Amino acid sequence: MSDDSHFTGSRLALVAPLDPIEACWATPAFRAIARAQADKSVTVLCPSPWEAFWKIHFDKVLAYPSSSVGKLAKLFAGEEFDSALLVEDSPAARALAKTGVAQRLGPALPALDKWTTQALSLARETGPLPHRVTRYLDLAEKLGCHPRATENFTPPERPASPAPARIGLLGQSDLGPAADWPEESFRQLPKLLQSGEAYEFIALSDPGEGDVAGWLEELSSLSVLVAPASTALHLAAHLGVPCVALMGPHDPRTHRPLGKKHEVLTTHAECAPCLLARCPLDHRCLTELPAEAVAEAITRLLPQEELLASK
Repeated sequence: MSDDSHFTGSRLALVAPLDPIEACWATPAFRAIARAQADKSVTVLCPSPWEAFWKIHFDKVLAYPSSSVGKLAKLFAGEEFDSALLVEDSPAARALAKTGVAQRLGPALPALDKWTTQALSLARETGPLPHRVTRYLDLAEKLGCHPRATENFTPPERPASPAPARIGLLGQSDLGPAADWPEESFRQLPKLLQSGEAYEFIALSDPGEGDVAGWLEELSSLSVLVAPASTALHLAAHLGVPCVALMGPHDPRTHRPLGKKHEVLTTHAECAPCLLARCPLDHRCLTELPAEAVAEAITRLLPQEELLASK
């Protein structure tokens, strides 16, 4: 396969990752590619529940249902794509191959190679693993784009910071109970923070894929989100909401939320990061994270929101 990195034709499809957290990390690269291909019609293909997410930054989004490869191929055939970027093996990637899109580029991965016409080899450096976003940024750079430019990471505009400040508390992670901070620790936060200041505490639960648009609106209205590693954490960061990320089994070096205005808290337990959904031990990576440290992190983030609201 050739390693040519230029898209051909006038109609380009960018196939979004299926996982919404990966979608957050892929977005800066996709934005850079769309900017570099401004002379083309660029369409993001995504699972139907996540259409609202992709419409934040892209004008053309084709949301597809959960269906067979054959049915998706019929849906995509009407778009007459000339080229496509595939980032993982997925029904949409297979459907584009089935429709015969002439040029299908993607990273050189064993599971993906059979669906691409051009595999792009990405350099792998030795040493600690980089953040997951690097995979997509490197791919965009291979395509001749400039994904690390600030405008590719700029969040959408949000409502003015509310008064009193709205502090979102997400108690349960969709990544499994090993990621959860103890419920009793969450219950301590309102008492620790009520020191002459007025705060509104919002208990949140992840709605899954039921109402993504409403969920994005709810997250965007927060002054700060306190959450374990979860889809909600990364969606909030994507929207520009300051987050206190409570990271136990997940490695902050590779999985922290994108952005500079977050507080990432961890206890550096000897068994972490394990990336397990269920803890086989005593959950020390999060039970040893004191509520006082989380409350202090919240107070450090709130002045940032007040400054933004005053501008």
